[in-house]
Amino acid sequence: ATARLWSWLRLSELAATADDEALRADARRRMRENGVLRDPPAMLVAITFDHPDDGISLRVRHPTFDPLQPFEPADLGASAYGLVAMRVGEREDGEYRFQLVRNERENLRDQTCTLVVLLSPGTPDERRIATEVTLPRTEPVKIFALSADGTLVPS
Repeated sequence: ATARLWSWLRLSELAATADDEALRADARRRMRENGVLRDPPAMLVAITFDHPDDGISLRVRHPTFDPLQPFEPADLGASAYGLVAMRVGEREDGEYRFQLVRNERENLRDQTCTLVVLLSPGTPDERRIATEVTLPRTEPVKIFALSADGTLVPS
C-alpha cells in the first residue's frame, strides 16, 4: 500500500508539473496501470519527508468536527518511509484543517516536509496543491487550512 501511495504522489507531481501534454498523458496512463486510481477518494492529503527519523505527524480536522474535538490522525503510509497520508472519501462543505506535528524535539536541525493535497484525483477536475513546510524546534506544530474553493493557507 505504501509503494502504491508513493507512486500516486510522484506520478501526480509529474503530471502536474510536466511541460508537455504527452508526458502528462503518460503519467496519467501509468497511474491507471499501477492501480493508484482504483477507487479514488474525493481528496488525498499527505506529507512526505526525506529523513525517516523526523517522524512528522499529520492530523486532519473535517469541517463538521467540533472545533474543540482533537484532530484525526492520518492512517496511511509509514513514517519509516517518509510518507503519511489520509484519504477523504467524500469532501464536506467548509474548511479542512491540517495539523503537522514535529514529534522529535531534541534534534537541533529544522525538520522539513511537503504537504500535498490532491483534490478530485483521477477526474478531469483533478487539482494538486503542494507546499514545503519547515518545523523548527521552536515551532513544533503548524496548521494549514483548505477552504471550500481549494485555497491552502497557513492558519
